[in-house]
Amino acid sequence: MPSTIVTTSWDDGHHIDLRLAERLAASALKGTFYVALNHPGQKDIDDDEIRALRAIGMEIGSIR
Repeated sequence: MPSTIVTTSWDDGHHIDLRLAERLAASALKGTFYVALNHPGQKDIDDDEIRALRAIGMEIGSIR
C-alpha cells in the first residue's frame, strides 16, 4: 500500500500556533512553524511558546 506524505507549514509566529500544534500532535502529525525572530513587531509568540512548540515535536523555522 503506498504511503501518503502531507506537509504543513505555518507562518508569522502567532499565539494560536501552540494550540494548533497541540491538535496536530494529538493526531500524530507534525508541522513546521516559521517565526520572524529578529524582526520586531512581526511575532506575537514568545520564547517560551516557541520552546513549547519544539517540545511537542514541531519543527521551528525562522527568518533572521
